[in-house]
Amino acid sequence: MLIYIVFYIITLRKPLIITQRTNPNYSTLPKIINWLPRLIYKSANAMVVQTAETLRIYKNLKQKLPLETAIIYNPLNKDIYSPQGVMQRQNIVLAVGRLYNKYKNFDKLIDMFVACNNNNWKLHIAGTGPDLKSLQDKIVNLNFLHRVVLVGSIKDLKNLYIRMQKYLQ
Repeated sequence: MLIYIVFYIITLRKPLIITQRTNPNYSTLPKIINWLPRLIYKSANAMVVQTAETLRIYKNLKQKLPLETAIIYNPLNKDIYSPQGVMQRQNIVLAVGRLYNKYKNFDKLIDMFVACNNNNWKLHIAGTGPDLKSLQDKIVNLNFLHRVVLVGSIKDLKNLYIRMQKYLQ
């Protein structure tokens, strides 16, 4: 994948936005191409990281970053796992993301959920996107309206995750 990015930068001269989703201290790149991110990052027009810590690490590495570098935080807070006491856990499989089957495969997730045939569980899918209508139709055609719920776009996912808290611990 990185080779395609370098080719893209060198030949097409189009704006490039990089997203870094891992801790730079734990690189999985083979040592022989560890230099590649340095080339890519300094050539990019913008970069997005998920934490202030990641940005701090890059700055400490003296990494030349794009002028436009922003942090887009993970939507979950650390207190998601703190004891709540009053909310009872429900048997819910929660999937979160853009409803775009080409990349996210929510249609296949629904098929797998139906194939499990476990009446004690529900599938909640949080998100919106271009495949909303096809997913709604699929749920209706499978007669699974009572077990598969498209909850739409949710700004604060905390309460959905809390319902599964005991299951996650």
